[in-house]
Amino acid sequence: MLRTCRTFINLTMGILSALTVTYVLNTPFVLSQPEAETSIFRSNKCSKLVPGTYLTTILDANGNFASRGVITLTKEGNLFVTDSNQGGVSGAFNPFGDTQGSYRCIEKKAISATGINFGFSGNNGVNDIARSDIKAILNPITQTLQGTITVRSFALKANPLQEEGVLVGTFSFTGQRINAH
Repeated sequence: MLRTCRTFINLTMGILSALTVTYVLNTPFVLSQPEAETSIFRSNKCSKLVPGTYLTTILDANGNFASRGVITLTKEGNLFVTDSNQGGVSGAFNPFGDTQGSYRCIEKKAISATGINFGFSGNNGVNDIARSDIKAILNPITQTLQGTITVRSFALKANPLQEEGVLVGTFSFTGQRINAH
């Protein structure tokens, strides 16, 4: 059980990191939000402040360093995360893929996001699905994002969008916007 929990904790860290990198592939034609939600989203000032790519530092529940990541929030409401621990950690958790999902503005500078990723089979268990629920606030002056990520694990055949799953852990993170030079 401890081994499974460690695996899921690491998966969660990876999911958070995966939020950023995928948008580089330039897939603006994919909208994860229904059109009605998208038009409301676009009229919100948050949707003009928050989109961007952020380099993150992720800490565990005890405040210890867990991983680094990249989170991308698109103007359409899509979420992409990549994590430094995606290759897995021997004896703790298996490799896992990028996290993808969507976010919505809940206040002028705050978002709520949900992302999904897949854990791959390996020495530390079987493949599974992880859901990351993210709450974050943007500081537009410092161009930083700060928040929490709650990761839950699910059997591969479960529906992570309708079930609660097994709590893997809650992590805090801070991120600095990556600007072009």
